[in-house]
Amino acid sequence: MADNETMMAETGAPGAASEGRGGGRIQSLDALKLLAIFLVLWGHCLLEMTTTDSSYDPMFRFISSFHMPLFMMIAGFFYYYTFRPGFLRNVWHKFRQVLLPLVCWTVIFEVYLWYVYRHDEPAHLIHALHYGLWFLKSLFVCCMLGYFVYAPGRMWLRWTMLVLTLAVSQLIGLSTWMYPCFLAGGAVCILRGQMLRHLWWVLGVSGVLFAATLCFFDAETMQVADDHFSRKLIFTEPGAVALYRLQRDVTGIAGGLFFIALFELLFATPRRGRFALWACRWGKLTLGIYILQTLLLEFMLARWVKFDGMNYLLFTFVVAPLISMAVMALSVGIIRLIQRSRVASFLLLGSRWKN
Repeated sequence: MADNETMMAETGAPGAASEGRGGGRIQSLDALKLLAIFLVLWGHCLLEMTTTDSSYDPMFRFISSFHMPLFMMIAGFFYYYTFRPGFLRNVWHKFRQVLLPLVCWTVIFEVYLWYVYRHDEPAHLIHALHYGLWFLKSLFVCCMLGYFVYAPGRMWLRWTMLVLTLAVSQLIGLSTWMYPCFLAGGAVCILRGQMLRHLWWVLGVSGVLFAATLCFFDAETMQVADDHFSRKLIFTEPGAVALYRLQRDVTGIAGGLFFIALFELLFATPRRGRFALWACRWGKLTLGIYILQTLLLEFMLARWVKFDGMNYLLFTFVVAPLISMAVMALSVGIIRLIQRSRVASFLLLGSRWKN
């Protein structure tokens, strides 16, 4: 995010600037974005660095139950927080902040993957390009749909657009089944004042709901709700797909709301310690970290390193988190280098063009 003015705040992606209508940054959400991106890396380690079916891994299911819905909620929060009328202006902003880095990095990924896989496994190249950086594609569509809900107009029209965009989001793929999470983030922004007055209640209720729904969050729930499976079933078994997607959304929103409330409590008084400032500083870089981990972890490291023979607890709770931290630190270093160039920062991180 290029200073990171963005992936979330104006943009709405893993790491957007936490500033907008309220003026200053929201320290709690800067820090929360760092936790969320760490969970992304941890989950990808569990997914990519063994050959077992990770949907049956309880730790992977726990992380997957809320980490991307949480990102989408934060994106929805900042989309509303920084919302300005003007559809074409919104399209340009999201193009610059989300689609332009997506296109540029996809070209880089394609060159790398073509070089690596030109002699074998061509299907892997197609799969990686189709599913790589999927969150950015989903985010752009959610922002476009969300515009019609938040645009100025009569209340009956806005409610009508809410229903219509929800229906459309469940049919068009690109993982926009998470659009309800995006809208939930906007609702959190709208109701943030009331939420801050009742944080303990929000924390308790969302925590209980999250724990309860996790009991039913199994491998089948993950598979049927995802686009790859639901596209095959949405017309033959629409009731089942809707039920599983509802279950995933409720679990993700409850988990996301729990962690938002928790970090609001932890940062109710602005923190000035070294750890807090470091967390907030890195939390502003989550767009770049999300993109670079795709290359460093999913395309490079996972191709050469597997931990199938390692003890489950050692790999899951020691090795995978350490790898995640190392990849994150390396990504931050690369982002700092990119930010030294105005052109590279504009193309690869979605930064504003600064004269």
